[in-house]
Amino acid sequence: MNNFVTELAAAEGLGDGTHRFVVENPRTGWMFFRSEAATDRSGSVEVSISAHDIGEKVILEQGPHALRTLESMQRLKKGPVTVEVEVRNAEVRRFEVRLIPAILYDHWPTSNKLEAYGEYSWEFLEREGLLASMNTVSSWAHWVDGKFDFDGENSDVPRPWLVTGRHRIGICSGLQTGETAYRFWSTALSRDDLDGVIIDEFYPKLSKHFPDWVKTLKRVTAEQPDKPVYLYLAGGAKDLRPFVEPLADTGAYFVLEVYTDEKRTEKEMLEDSFGVNWTKSFEEYFPGFTERCVHAIGFMSGAASGKDSGDIYPGASYKVLKDVQFQRIATDPALRGLGGVGNYNSIYIDEEYMRWYGRLLRHYCIEGNTERLTGDDPYELPHIANPDFETGLDGWTIEPAEPESIEVRHAKGYGIHVQGRHKKEVGDHYLWMKRSAEKPNVITQEIRDLEPGRHYSVRFYTTDLKNMHEHQVHHVYAYLQGDVREVPSETIHDAWIHAPTAAFGNKKTFPNYHRIVFRANATTAKLRITDWRWVSLPTAPVGQELMLNFIQVEPYLMPAVRGR
Repeated sequence: MNNFVTELAAAEGLGDGTHRFVVENPRTGWMFFRSEAATDRSGSVEVSISAHDIGEKVILEQGPHALRTLESMQRLKKGPVTVEVEVRNAEVRRFEVRLIPAILYDHWPTSNKLEAYGEYSWEFLEREGLLASMNTVSSWAHWVDGKFDFDGENSDVPRPWLVTGRHRIGICSGLQTGETAYRFWSTALSRDDLDGVIIDEFYPKLSKHFPDWVKTLKRVTAEQPDKPVYLYLAGGAKDLRPFVEPLADTGAYFVLEVYTDEKRTEKEMLEDSFGVNWTKSFEEYFPGFTERCVHAIGFMSGAASGKDSGDIYPGASYKVLKDVQFQRIATDPALRGLGGVGNYNSIYIDEEYMRWYGRLLRHYCIEGNTERLTGDDPYELPHIANPDFETGLDGWTIEPAEPESIEVRHAKGYGIHVQGRHKKEVGDHYLWMKRSAEKPNVITQEIRDLEPGRHYSVRFYTTDLKNMHEHQVHHVYAYLQGDVREVPSETIHDAWIHAPTAAFGNKKTFPNYHRIVFRANATTAKLRITDWRWVSLPTAPVGQELMLNFIQVEPYLMPAVRGR
């Protein structure tokens, strides 16, 4: 199907009786089972598996009077697996057995830096389909004063999810050495409520500790051979060889931090290898590395507390970027059998892009698709021109409240040090507006190339030029004129905290994130952004000087249900 998914068995129209399938699991790893069945008032369907390491295990059960699709994910050892489907007074319309990768979620419980997104709670993950599309969820663990401390101690993963075969693992942060490292990692692996661990992170500057860590990791993996260990790596294959190669026989997984940022053009974006060449470089001395490799895909986006956001250019589509990244690693022949995929990390992910991550997991890692989920959506967004004011006021019509109350300015380092964009000299131009008591400042531009019936978002950032170190929500608004319908439940106006930087006073700054969502009913609309929240009065300090940029219009992924 693709590099992630291989179909081992499939059948349709299974009637009453016992149906047996014997499939070969070619490597220790994850298998996926799915039954779509209809039962009558006394009917039932039961799916069980048996293998040399687990005996017999019931993995799916469906009771009477139901039309349901049930799924299970099981991490099984290499070798034959017998699958039995027991059907009584029912019909299994379709049954499937597949190889799938390790699918990681990093991490739970957590929330983004922008409070308006709400918590990425278990209910959110379930509602938006992420739980159904992943098999491993991680939570932070620490070694404090000689004791194991687990962030998830009082946040138990609900049992109904775990009994479907999925894993919860601990993130062992803060590398230790010697006996302390052994006690930390072995304690985590020996816990009944953890199915494995992440150990974070190993890179060349720490090479003096590689022999010690190799020795300790060989010890803990030998003691707990059935619990996966995920080792996060940063650095080139050559420099990491003294660490990686000696662990080839341990069964540990190696997680490559593939944090791909936006490029300005589609051509530049498509030239990125998305970690393919990096993975291949380990194969030169570690044949089979790819099957033990997990790509941690960077989803740093939106409101960033440091220079973390790869969502850099308002004229580029971050959703298309991540789709192309998934497609590349799902289809490039060099990555056949790639061991897994995950996100980094939930605390940095824009709420819409979190939901998008779940859709990508389902599309590529469960359904085994090879075509892009975004279809023909362009990477270079066509809807507005000059969204970052890099060419002055080109494309914009201005209605200043007073003479010289609107102009384009430049502040060196503003994009990276206040907004957190992960690239120097991008985002340093901004529209300056000084609020008047007489009337609002307004900028307008036509939105083009809309698809009637589709939802879109308008996003932009603001900062108070003279008071950026105070937490406040700025009174600005985007109005849409034309045949559109706004979706008020998706509107956000909120401040986030960016870490202190020397370039901007060595104090925290509080940029604002604004989002308006609408449904287009025509191919064009008019965007008006003003520094008055209401048309009849300013509702905010007169004389306030606002910095405005990153005005983005792009297709919007609506939530399953807006319950927050």
